[in-house]
Amino acid sequence: MKRAVPHRNIKVALRPQARKARKRKILSIFAVFALGTVLALSWSRLKKSAFFIGDAISGSIPAPKTVVIEGAPESLKPEILSFLNSQNIHSWKNKSSDILGRFPFLESADLRRDFFSQSLVYRVVLRQAIAVFIEDGNSSFLDERGKLFKAPQDLYQNSIPKILDAKMDPKGLRRIAAFLKKVSSLPLPSPIESLRYRSPVNGWILSLNDGTRIDWGNFKWTDEKVRRLSAVMADAKTYVKGNFFVDMRSFSNGKIFVKPSMAKTL
Repeated sequence: MKRAVPHRNIKVALRPQARKARKRKILSIFAVFALGTVLALSWSRLKKSAFFIGDAISGSIPAPKTVVIEGAPESLKPEILSFLNSQNIHSWKNKSSDILGRFPFLESADLRRDFFSQSLVYRVVLRQAIAVFIEDGNSSFLDERGKLFKAPQDLYQNSIPKILDAKMDPKGLRRIAAFLKKVSSLPLPSPIESLRYRSPVNGWILSLNDGTRIDWGNFKWTDEKVRRLSAVMADAKTYVKGNFFVDMRSFSNGKIFVKPSMAKTL
């Protein structure tokens, strides 16, 4: 009688050369898959914004059929297009910086080429103006960083305050910009119409659109004043009818004075 031979698992070890060949094959398959994924993801972007490689090397692009301005008000698009037409629009390397130099009220200008429509597209973003700075009859706009820039007077239709007759250095401009940002969170009865600087001792006075005036003083204790003024405004409405005047120059002594105001502006 024959004895049954037990079943054994036999492992076959590949030779070193075979193992290397197998590893190369796996890596090749992975590389092809990764390349295909990258190309698929890049195609949608390439369709809209890519320049031809030959054009990038030569530093020029084929003449577009149209030039499109995005992000700018309709009233400004003809002026921007006129500027572009007066330049060599085939040179794309410095065109965005040229637009920013010509139109300082633009925060950014990005250029892209629409592959299918054969158009050149400039996407522009306007700078955010928080106040109109008026000095010696000349006006500029103040942005959130405390920097002045020129812009058409009708560009910013929203009501932004006027800073009147305040000769300020760059540090002072940054401080007033930070101040306006903090004050904008206050529940004021109406928007700020103007700010006027009087002297180092008396500081600033704010005039609101409804005739309310706030004698703010200097910029010391600004955060504390902002918090306290919210409560003062709520209380004032209960016992002062109409517009009122708030004097905060004695804030460091713990005093805020409120009284009816007859004058609409300073």
